[in-house]
Amino acid sequence: MENFTEVAAYFWQHQQATTFALHPSIQRPYLDASLPPLPSKLEELVVCQAPNLVGLPVLPASIKSVELDNCQNLKELQLPDTLYRLVLGQLPSLRLRTLPSQLTSLSLRNLPNIADLLPPLPDKLERLQLFNTPGWLPKLPDSLKMLTISKSPIMKFHVQLPSGLEHLILEDCPYLTRLPDLPASLKIVRLSNTPTYFKVGETVVSLLKQ
Repeated sequence: MENFTEVAAYFWQHQQATTFALHPSIQRPYLDASLPPLPSKLEELVVCQAPNLVGLPVLPASIKSVELDNCQNLKELQLPDTLYRLVLGQLPSLRLRTLPSQLTSLSLRNLPNIADLLPPLPDKLERLQLFNTPGWLPKLPDSLKMLTISKSPIMKFHVQLPSGLEHLILEDCPYLTRLPDLPASLKIVRLSNTPTYFKVGETVVSLLKQ
């Protein structure tokens, strides 16, 4: 196979394919502004470093996981409600109107425009990961079980932690000095490169770095 067109044609003619990944080594410079129609039974789609891509074709109802990274011109994204995992990174032009209602896992990376990008989080979301995003947090749904914040300038939480949260992971948040009251449901609190002294609710506590 000599170019992206032949690679894509090979996979797309096999409608039983459930996973398709486009990485720089196989898609540049052949990838244009759009993709051909996707396999009808596709469950996972990964697209990395596609600067010409401005949109995706209609995603099949079978899709469960989508990962998009470093697609600077991607502007629109229609996601079916069947999607349960979404990873977005370095998408400065993207604006999302809604998120899938069945989404349970969301990872956002290197998104300085996160406040403009992100609509309200779905009610069934269980895992939220924020990596290298501004010190801004959306309203967290009660369904959330795991929250990870990494490489953030966040100074304090402006939202309450869900009452059912079980895992709270804070990494490389050197300015964070205040947390809201911690829910009794918490099983794991992991801290790395954060201040030793915190204010939790109205109480000053000393937390050992791990």
